[in-house]
Amino acid sequence: MKTIWQPSNHTIKNQIILSSALLVLIIVLSNLYSYYCNNTVIAQQDQLNGQQLQILLQLETISKYVALAELESRSFLLIEKEEFNKLRHGIWEDKITPAAAVLKSKIEEDKININEEEIAKLLNNLIDYQHLQKQTETKIRSLFAAAQKQDSTVRYEYRGKLELALALNQHQRPVFDAIKDGSAKLIQEQRDFIRSESVSLSHRMRIAQLIILVLIVGSLGLASLLVYSLVKVTINPLLTASDYLSEVALGKQPAPLQEPKNEMGIIICSINRLVAHLKASANFANQVGAGKYDNQLTPASTDDTLGNALLIMQEKLRQTEIEGKKRQWAAEGMTKFATLLREYTIDRQTMGIELVSFLVRYLKANQGGLFILRGDTKNQYLELDACYAYDRKKFIQRKIHLGEGLLGQAVLEADTIYITNIPEDYIQITSGLGEALPSSILIVPLKLNEQVYGVIEIASFNTLAPHEIAFMEKQAESVASAIASSQLHEQTEKLLWESQQNSEKLQAQEEEMRQNMEELQTTQEGMERMMRESKAQELYMRNLINASTDSILTFDHEYKIIHSNQVARTGYEAIGISIEKADSNLLQLIPATERDVLKQMFDKSLSGEALEMTSQSQSETHFIVKYIPIKNEQGEVTAVAQFSTDVTKLIKAQEETKKMLQASQVQAEELQAQEEELRATLEAEAQRSKDLERMKSQAETQKQMMLKVIEKLKAKESQAQAEELRTQEEKLR
Repeated sequence: MKTIWQPSNHTIKNQIILSSALLVLIIVLSNLYSYYCNNTVIAQQDQLNGQQLQILLQLETISKYVALAELESRSFLLIEKEEFNKLRHGIWEDKITPAAAVLKSKIEEDKININEEEIAKLLNNLIDYQHLQKQTETKIRSLFAAAQKQDSTVRYEYRGKLELALALNQHQRPVFDAIKDGSAKLIQEQRDFIRSESVSLSHRMRIAQLIILVLIVGSLGLASLLVYSLVKVTINPLLTASDYLSEVALGKQPAPLQEPKNEMGIIICSINRLVAHLKASANFANQVGAGKYDNQLTPASTDDTLGNALLIMQEKLRQTEIEGKKRQWAAEGMTKFATLLREYTIDRQTMGIELVSFLVRYLKANQGGLFILRGDTKNQYLELDACYAYDRKKFIQRKIHLGEGLLGQAVLEADTIYITNIPEDYIQITSGLGEALPSSILIVPLKLNEQVYGVIEIASFNTLAPHEIAFMEKQAESVASAIASSQLHEQTEKLLWESQQNSEKLQAQEEEMRQNMEELQTTQEGMERMMRESKAQELYMRNLINASTDSILTFDHEYKIIHSNQVARTGYEAIGISIEKADSNLLQLIPATERDVLKQMFDKSLSGEALEMTSQSQSETHFIVKYIPIKNEQGEVTAVAQFSTDVTKLIKAQEETKKMLQASQVQAEELQAQEEELRATLEAEAQRSKDLERMKSQAETQKQMMLKVIEKLKAKESQAQAEELRTQEEKLR
């Protein structure tokens, strides 16, 4: 159908262009104004965020970290730890100084709302405050250095001087307060300025949004007029075309439409062409449905989906018909083949002959043979089980080893072999099916689950089609399954007999294993009982050691603590040494002043020498310390046991005894002097003889009493020493 159409000035295209141009102009103006407003607001917002907020952030940083630096400085003065001083230096270098540098750079920039005078004053105060802290640090370090060289009493005096220096440090307080107040004032000013600028920006943004809203409403009105014009121009032709297409969609074939002289005429023309092509396609489909595959259809173009699909459908239906005949042929053959398998399942020899005969006749071939794989894994060979040749049976005894000819190659490769154009002597060399010269040979392995049970060989004067070869491969699987089932039945019977024999052996082994399990269980129960007794004994020994009133500690050749009781841990903690942690180095825990002497004693003990020493602590406590080597079965020293006994009470008792002995000796001397004096005056004073005798008797009585007291004290001291030695011997045992 030929279409004649000429453009005019009132076409849909011209109306759309004019309206679209006006609409685009309004949209562009709206976007330009929106862009200008956004850029202005963004610039002001960037200045507010990038400059003013940066100043506020630096001021808050200075205010926060100056207070923290003051706290670290006071901590250094009070606790005398260098880590507080390092933290203070880090705060100045990492926080305060960079923030001050940023503020100094902001003073030099224009268009920034900042109180330059206050900022300059704050920066000067920071410099002064840092200088004062350095002076205080220098003075304190000199005091610390002097204190390190003095004894503990002088260090306390220097400690008072340090507290005096800390009091003198209060002259930094005015500068610190000035920094704190100045930063707080500047922070508040910046916050007020940022708040006022944010309110101003929000007001300008609302005005810009109102103007943009007016432009958007105008654009929508113009767009509505454009849509109304387009609907009026195109609605009638589109409704007509829609009704027409509705009839076409219902399968009808109405008469062609009249084509208007505007852009809609092109659409109507295309619809008419579409309907004409649908009519031709419908006629073509009817012919194909009737089985007439020779009818022709010309597609509207190379992109004609329907036309090309119909042509493809025609070809596929033709191929489907051919494939259907092949599938029907294969299905009938499979049915007959399955019937033979079921019929001759018991008699495998007859089954082989019948199957080969059926396959040769069904394929319209000339010769066929069935070879079964026999022998063990080291010596396998193919043996002819059944054959069929030129419509008569040939029972030929033949064995073919693996790798010989095409049959052996097919077994090794487990794949089908099909050859044509066979030389005159080839069949005698490879197939062994007689003297006839076929045109093609098909060798199919009897394969099931990737295992080969034999091969089927078919020779024919005709070439075999691919579907005939596929049919043979499927039937080969059925034959392989039948052979596998037969072999499995034979193996099952053999395995059943072997299983009965093994069952009797297993019963005997099970009885023996049961007896072994009972013995093993008895042994295991004994081991568990021994383990419980061992743990109880270990716990008893630990409790016994901890219950001892003496300090007990063991260490190895590396001076690492192996074990210690509660008395030892408490005693070492009393002198400022903690031995709670396992594997602690005892030598490293001892003060440096005593380390060399004790190391010599440790080494002597580790070499096998038992030592004993008496020591006195700063708290007037006396100890008898013994070092006893601990040896293994080979006599090698593996560790040393340190026993420390508190003999303070015994020493004090000895000292008191000495004092009483001295006092008694003095009294004895005094009594002796009195006795001499009495004897000298006895002659002169006869009348007082009785009194003197009585006084002498009393003196003798007191002397005897003092001597008895001294003897009792000596006996008590000897008994205490004997008991102490007996206790230590028992501990050593």
